[in-house]
Amino acid sequence: MRHETPRLDPEKLKGFVDRFIQQKDRFLKCVAANGSPLYAFDETALVKRVQEFRGAFEKVFSEIRFFYAMKSNSHPFMIRTLIAQDCGIDVSSGEELKKSLEQSPKAVVFSGPGKTEEELALACRHAEVVTVLMDSFVELKRLAAAAAAQGVKIRAGVRLTIDEKGLWRK
Repeated sequence: MRHETPRLDPEKLKGFVDRFIQQKDRFLKCVAANGSPLYAFDETALVKRVQEFRGAFEKVFSEIRFFYAMKSNSHPFMIRTLIAQDCGIDVSSGEELKKSLEQSPKAVVFSGPGKTEEELALACRHAEVVTVLMDSFVELKRLAAAAAAQGVKIRAGVRLTIDEKGLWRK
């Protein structure tokens, strides 16, 4: 099966790139002061985009929560900024879970396959903010044991599909 990737509109691409070229002196000063390579974040733009995104959905849904997928960019600045914008954090590994918890989020969704006993125990130690998405009944039993060992209750969830013959059948 062949399928050709659509070409970007050259004018849109030029307009996007030109915004950064126009700020080259600012970026070069940042490199001179901090060395290279480095991350440069535009907090104002990030907050504006989060607010636009939230606003679009909040107009339609009275109760909605937003979660940032940490695998997109796990830099602590990103996580702190998004938590400050009332976003929860979506993590896919024990390392991401640890890093997210260091930033004191209000809510974390912990998905991902092959969660270890230590990772489930960490989730249980933070049961007030963590929801664990289950991959199997075996994992549910392991989570229940970890929660019982700590004397806590923890939220757990499952992914559902309506296409039982699709490629993804969890």
